[in-house]
Amino acid sequence: MIWLTWRQHRREALFTLLALAALAAFTVPTGLSMHRAFDRDVAACLHGLGTGVLVPANESCRQQAGVFADRYSAYRIVATLLLFAPAVIGLFWGAPLVARELEQQTHRLAWTQGVGRTRWALTKFGLVLGFAGLAAGACTALLSWWLGPLATALGDRFEFPVFDLAGPAAVAYTLFAVALGFAAGAYRRKVLPTMGVLLVVFLGVRIAVTVFARPDYRPAREVSVAASAPEHYNQLSGGWLLDAAVRTADGRVIHPNAEQRCDKDRPDEECDAGAQNWVRYQPADRFWSFQYIESALYLTGAAALVLLALARLRRLS
Repeated sequence: MIWLTWRQHRREALFTLLALAALAAFTVPTGLSMHRAFDRDVAACLHGLGTGVLVPANESCRQQAGVFADRYSAYRIVATLLLFAPAVIGLFWGAPLVARELEQQTHRLAWTQGVGRTRWALTKFGLVLGFAGLAAGACTALLSWWLGPLATALGDRFEFPVFDLAGPAAVAYTLFAVALGFAAGAYRRKVLPTMGVLLVVFLGVRIAVTVFARPDYRPAREVSVAASAPEHYNQLSGGWLLDAAVRTADGRVIHPNAEQRCDKDRPDEECDAGAQNWVRYQPADRFWSFQYIESALYLTGAAALVLLALARLRRLS
């Protein structure tokens, strides 16, 4: 079974290795250049600013980080395209895994050669899943290093697309996509319908989890500071800013999605009396716990899909 599975999927394995090599050929030289520029132009400023939630206003540092991010902003387009990698692996590795065998009726030959259905399915699925996981892990490690300077300069590690590419959750997405293709193939029994089901369900789950579940993995924190105070929320701390508003002391919103700064030494400046800048955020030190929570969600889903697929295969005639 191992030899047969390799024969059936060696073409996909070769294309995957070539894709990883092409990715490395692009990200390694550009990443080295980006890291050098970050260390030269931004690192010292951010180090001096610190990672506290509230820090003294420092427009110079924010401008330096902004200039650096603008210089390499095109790389975020590449990163956004790579978000589709788990879906592509699911389409070309997971979807044909069982569906092609059932569609072409070649599974009957294997089942009459002393190979049980469960062993047949688990051998195929286990080998493909293992290779897909290794490929996704290598890709994730490379992208995590490559996106590091940009994520630090923008302070957006929690946000799209950095969170979805630079941690163990990216590997979990890939394993979930392969398991989804495995399960959908057992039920649909044809490759093209299986691909359609995989694409719709995978994208639906990814959007739902990202938009509705991720912000509330842990209770968000809140902080308010007077608009006339010298401190403000540190957008470069690496935390996740969920909401912001200018409020009165009793909590009434004056300006939603805004920040107001009042210089008490300039009485001619327009400023709402008693205004406070309020923010709701997830602290930077929760990044890895959020990664593990999301990974657990997708891995649990993958395990459930495998069980559904095995149950379906046992009932096939």
